[in-house]
Amino acid sequence: MNDWLIQNPNDPMAGTAKNEVFYYIDLLSELEESIYPTILNECPFQIYQQIGVLL
Repeated sequence: MNDWLIQNPNDPMAGTAKNEVFYYIDLLSELEESIYPTILNECPFQIYQQIGVLL
């Protein structure tokens, strides 16, 4: 994802992609600090579709 963002900094979907990357980085951070083995994925399905189009 980072490589794509570097190559396409002005793509209209770049902001969405960056937000989602940071969202999942935050979730991973929470998981590492948590005593629970899983996290609840609350990402809207539309975001997955947008990322798929983006890639």
